[in-house]
Amino acid sequence: MLLRFLLFLSVLGVLNAQEELYSKTIHPNIEAGMHFSKFDGSISNANSTSDIKENLNYTNSTSSYLALGVWADYKYAPNIKIDYFSHTQNQNSGHNTTIYIADGVFDANTTITTQTNYTVANFTIYHDFQYKGSNINFLRWSFYPGDIEYYMGLNIKYIRWRFDVEKATNATTKHWIEITEIIPLPFIGFQYFYKNFRAFANVSALSFKIAKSTNYEIGFAYQVFPNLYINASYLYEDFQVTERAADHIDTIKFLTSGNKFSFKYIF
Repeated sequence: MLLRFLLFLSVLGVLNAQEELYSKTIHPNIEAGMHFSKFDGSISNANSTSDIKENLNYTNSTSSYLALGVWADYKYAPNIKIDYFSHTQNQNSGHNTTIYIADGVFDANTTITTQTNYTVANFTIYHDFQYKGSNINFLRWSFYPGDIEYYMGLNIKYIRWRFDVEKATNATTKHWIEITEIIPLPFIGFQYFYKNFRAFANVSALSFKIAKSTNYEIGFAYQVFPNLYINASYLYEDFQVTERAADHIDTIKFLTSGNKFSFKYIF
């Protein structure tokens, strides 16, 4: 699996914020679950544009999800998270116009077979700013509003996307587009704690001349046993890349979006 990272940055930076610290310990954690996703996007070039859903018939996909992390409750120590998922889907599609994909030309009124393999791994290093709530008294009532954490850091995203296409019958040649990118992205996040409940959101986004990517997640977690949480969230990932091969240029826009359900254990 794509989980070999030997990278450690000791200082993320010092921000002037008043911070309430929890107990000074290190918490390894693991999260595992399923990602129920929809495919969307397009493959375009000077001759044609093929829509992932409308022209190539791509629909929903299910993938396993795995994340490993380390939380450090020391004032200037960074936190680390590595998450990974991989989708694969095959489809047959017919079309009434000639389409061009990679170096292949597929005449109108023919059926083509395609396969998409999409792998994403995020290596995120970040610092958390923790704010402990304090009791609020109103008339005779007193209640605790909960705690808040903010996150700031860097996400190093690895993307591998391969698209294979050939005629469904009498195929003599397989054509493909293969993309491998490593993109550094800024990372910001937020988490709210109240008793056994947590609500969270995070986002990474950046655009370069030949590649851009966005991902975000929003959801909640509930502690069902000591150190064990059930998570439910909405996860979105996309990228846009221009791929050049000889004199052929394809622009690929691809995204997955959908619900993610997982269990997380904090050691």
